[in-house]
Amino acid sequence: MEEIKLIADGYTYVFPKGGLEETIIEIYNGNNKELKQYQLSEIYGVIPARVRLVRYALSLAGLLVDEYGEVVPAFTNLEDEVDETLEMISEGLSIIEIANQLNISTTTISRIINAWNLVLEWRGEVYHRNDILEAMEQNEMGTEAEPYESNDLTLSELFSGESIPVGALKSARVHKLKDGSYSKSFTFDPQRAHSDTQMHSYEELNDVINNFKPEEVNLDNHGMLTEVFALSDVQLGKAHETGGGSKETIERVLQSAYKFKERILRTKPVSVIITDLGDGIENINNTPQQLCTNDLELCEQIRCFRRLMLEVIKIIAPYAPKVYVISVPSNHGEVRNGTRKATGTPENDYGIEISFQLQDICENAEQECLRNITFVRPSNKQLTAVIDLENGSQIAFNHGHKAQGGIQGQEAWWKNQCFAEMPGSHANIMVMGHFHNHQVMQTGGKRWLISCAASEPSSDYFSSYSGKSSVRGVTTFAVNEKGVPVFIEIL
Repeated sequence: MEEIKLIADGYTYVFPKGGLEETIIEIYNGNNKELKQYQLSEIYGVIPARVRLVRYALSLAGLLVDEYGEVVPAFTNLEDEVDETLEMISEGLSIIEIANQLNISTTTISRIINAWNLVLEWRGEVYHRNDILEAMEQNEMGTEAEPYESNDLTLSELFSGESIPVGALKSARVHKLKDGSYSKSFTFDPQRAHSDTQMHSYEELNDVINNFKPEEVNLDNHGMLTEVFALSDVQLGKAHETGGGSKETIERVLQSAYKFKERILRTKPVSVIITDLGDGIENINNTPQQLCTNDLELCEQIRCFRRLMLEVIKIIAPYAPKVYVISVPSNHGEVRNGTRKATGTPENDYGIEISFQLQDICENAEQECLRNITFVRPSNKQLTAVIDLENGSQIAFNHGHKAQGGIQGQEAWWKNQCFAEMPGSHANIMVMGHFHNHQVMQTGGKRWLISCAASEPSSDYFSSYSGKSSVRGVTTFAVNEKGVPVFIEIL
C-alpha cells in the first residue's frame, strides 16, 4: 500500500495513502470541519469511536492546525492532564489511579492512552494497545460499520466525478440503503461554487414585454361580477433547469394577463382586482442558494417586476369600470440584513415599495383608466389587505408565509386572526399564496379560503414539502353578488 510521510516536532509519521488519517488532516487543515464523525465512520467502514481516536492522535502529534496555524488541542482544556497522564502511565500507574489523582474520568484517561499508542504506531515505535477502550467502543457502537467502496479515499477522490467543486463542500453523508448499497448526499457553499446560470438584464426582458404576442381567446358573455386576477409568487429572477428563467416567467404572466382580459370581456365585471400576493421577486438574501439560481441581480429583479406589473395593469385596466391593485408583504420581498434576518416592520418590503412606485406612475399617467386605479396595501404594521366590494361582501389578501402546512395551515392561521379581530377577520374570502399550489376550501359556513398557484419557473417548493406536483400560472376567480367565489380557474 502506498504511504504518506509527514514531519511534526522532529518526528516522522507514516500513514496509508488515502486513508482516514490523511482525510482528517485534509479536512482540518483546510478549515472545513463540516464532515462529521459519523459520516467518516460510514465512509471508511469503522466505528465512530475509531474516527474520534484517530482525530485525538493526530492532534497529539501536532498534525492538526486551526485557521491561524495553531495546533488543535486533542482534549480541550486538558493539555496539562495529557502530559501528566503519559508520565504516570510510563511509571506504571493504572488507569483508575491516574483518574483519581487528576480528578478526570477513566474514559478520558483511556482515550489519552490509546491516542498516544496510535501516535507511537505512526512513528514506528513499539506500542501497547489497551483493551479497555476497544471494549468500550464496542459497547458504544454495537457492531462495526460495513466499508464504503474502499478504504483508500481522499476527500478529492470521494467527490470525483461530481459537478460540485470540492472547495465548496460543506458536508457529506453516506446513507446505507435496505438493499445493502450506499448513496451519498452533500451540501456546499454556493458562494464558492460556480454557477452556469445565464444572466439577463432589464433591457433584454423589457424587449420580451414589448414584443410579446398573446394567444387569441374566444369571446363570450356571462354577466356582471367582481373579477380577481390573483398574481402570486412570480419570484422574478429565479432560474430553473426545467422551468426556464425570468424570460419564461414574464411570458407566462403576460399570457395569463391577456387571457384574463378576454375573460373580463365576456363576464363584464363591475370591478376588477389585480393582486401582487407577494414574492414578486426572488431576492438574493433569503437563502444562500439564490446566489447560484438567479438570472437577475436584485436591482434588476425590482425593475423588471415593476415593469411587468405595470404592463399587467395596462392590459387589464381599460376593460373594467373600476380597478383595485393589491400588494401585501411577503418572505421573498422582505428587506433583509444578510440572509434570514428581516429588518424593520412588514411594510419594509420590496413588493410594497413597488406598489408605491406603480401608484406614482398611474396617478400621473395620461390614460384616465390608470389614474382611476385604487391601490390597496395593508394598514400600518399589518400583513393583510382588505377590500369592501360593491355587493357588500369583503375580500382579504395575505401572502400566507406566517402559516404552516399548506391550505390547512392557512385556515388555522385565519381562524386565529379572526379570534384576535385582525384585518380580514370579517372577510367572506381570504386569498393567499406562498405554498405555490391552487386549492379552494370552504370553511366556517359562508367563508372561502383560496390558496393560489405560483407563476415562478418551477413548483419544487410545493413538491418538496407535499410530495405532489402543482400547476404554474395565475389563479383567477369571480365573486358573485352573494360573496361566493365562482368561475375559479388557473390562467
